[in-house]
Amino acid sequence: MDTILSARGSGKCILTFCLPETELLTAHILNRLAKGAVRAAFDQMEQALGTYDFLTVFGICLTDRGAESGDPNALEIGINGIKRTSLYYCDPMRGNQKGGIEEVHPLLRMILPKGTIFTHLTQWDVRKCVDHINGYAREKLRGATPYDLSLQKSGLDILWALQLKYVVPDEVTLTPKLLK
Repeated sequence: MDTILSARGSGKCILTFCLPETELLTAHILNRLAKGAVRAAFDQMEQALGTYDFLTVFGICLTDRGAESGDPNALEIGINGIKRTSLYYCDPMRGNQKGGIEEVHPLLRMILPKGTIFTHLTQWDVRKCVDHINGYAREKLRGATPYDLSLQKSGLDILWALQLKYVVPDEVTLTPKLLK
């Protein structure tokens, strides 16, 4: 788990999750980087997936000590009072310990370059970016896409619950033009 911040002029940010085995990315636009907003994103995903599937997909969450992880108990304990995840932290200044998320963020930055102000960015826009990133075939994945690998591993119900859609690799756009 990590965040991508807007350029000055907007308090919005993007909360990202990357599943290291498949490099599947999911993301949520937050109006501001606050503990309550992050908790709400966790709750929303748990409601969509169900507690068991949430625990199966996000049972371990590795992050840094940024503001998004400021209340670990609120993130670890779910909407039913059941432990839904275990939060772990990277060593300070060691973003390379966060699985593949630091490798996936540059793909998102191809669509939303540094300096982009997120004021008018919507959850629909973020999902569209994520769908195209998940449809991008990767050499590291032996030419497969994160979507295809996740479909094989977790099934269509999980991808639909996360509101992820298939994008044909030949139609993937990783430029700002995607949101025009």
